[in-house]
Amino acid sequence: TGRRTDAVPLIELRRPAAEEISRLQRRTFLRVPAALEVACKFREHLQFLAVTEDIGGGGLSIVCEGHLPLRTNDVLDCWLLIHFRSGAIEHVPFRAEIVRIKPQEDGNQLAMMRFAEIAEVEQQKVIRFCFEKQLEMGKEAGRAAEAADRASRWLFRAVAVLFALLLIAQALVAVDAVRERISPVDRQEGHRISFAPLHGHVLY
Repeated sequence: TGRRTDAVPLIELRRPAAEEISRLQRRTFLRVPAALEVACKFREHLQFLAVTEDIGGGGLSIVCEGHLPLRTNDVLDCWLLIHFRSGAIEHVPFRAEIVRIKPQEDGNQLAMMRFAEIAEVEQQKVIRFCFEKQLEMGKEAGRAAEAADRASRWLFRAVAVLFALLLIAQALVAVDAVRERISPVDRQEGHRISFAPLHGHVLY
């Protein structure tokens, strides 16, 4: 709210009221985009299949049908199907708590969840998958950069060729203009024509 001078310069801040304080969730694991199959069970009577939109070592987001009665803070029992680059397939069981629900334009809903209960060995499988996915995304970005570089080099060469053709065309036009300035009599008598580049005159 202001400044105060003490042994060192200080800045005074007003403490907000309790109702003005909100908790900001910070992820400790990086999430990667991925479409993985996940089976979910809510309470005892509701089971459904969903597809992940992103996943990380701390949780995941799933896309499911919009009519499902899911709410914030609901806890789901889930089984995730992971495909690794080696061809191995792993089933990862866990319990997740819904942090946020976001309706989608296509009528589905996006449920953002955090891991409430997951064995360390199962969590390591998720982290391993995320690591492989990051490597794959890095390679794809590298290939895209190489393709863009090749395209730029090809474009530069094409522009250089067009510029050279333009110079040749201008030279041909200049030659034709000079020829038109030579009289028919000069051509018939076979006079020698010489050019003075510094003065631009035609000398006979």
